[in-house]
Amino acid sequence: MRVEVFFDYYCPYCYKGHGYLKDLIQYYSKVEIAWKPCESHPRPERRTPHSDLAIQGMYFMMENGGDLWEYHDCIYAAMFEQHLDIGSVEVLVACIEKMNCIKEKHIEVAAFKAALNNKTYELVQHQGNRYAWEDQALDAVPSYIAGGRRLLSRDGVMVSKKELERFLADSMR
Repeated sequence: MRVEVFFDYYCPYCYKGHGYLKDLIQYYSKVEIAWKPCESHPRPERRTPHSDLAIQGMYFMMENGGDLWEYHDCIYAAMFEQHLDIGSVEVLVACIEKMNCIKEKHIEVAAFKAALNNKTYELVQHQGNRYAWEDQALDAVPSYIAGGRRLLSRDGVMVSKKELERFLADSMR
């Protein structure tokens, strides 16, 4: 079963939800995760930091065989544990330089940096925003969709670990 996971690296609820999903996914080996990043506060909003470059970096990692779980961990740690600006190319480059998959899969850090500077994944990042906020009409993240079923965060109330576990279990039926 495929589960779409809608999230924003800037969102503290998404950071917590990522931890829940990481804890639970080991029990649901038949669940395929489809990562659907979307900005809660896209440019030109003045609110910072923006997550657009971190999202574009995720698309680079996806296209180049990077470990997305490891990438998410690195970006969330930079944002919420190290309090770094994930809207900075330099911060994102420093994050991926520490990742095991960069060495194992011979992913070029210079290519990652160039993709961010050249906005190679900007269009797909904007399409992701439209898919989440317009096509799926989400109110908040993190949110989850599987087989027509929806588990949605709403107005400052995030999905609990118990709700997510039940959703994953039901997705297996």
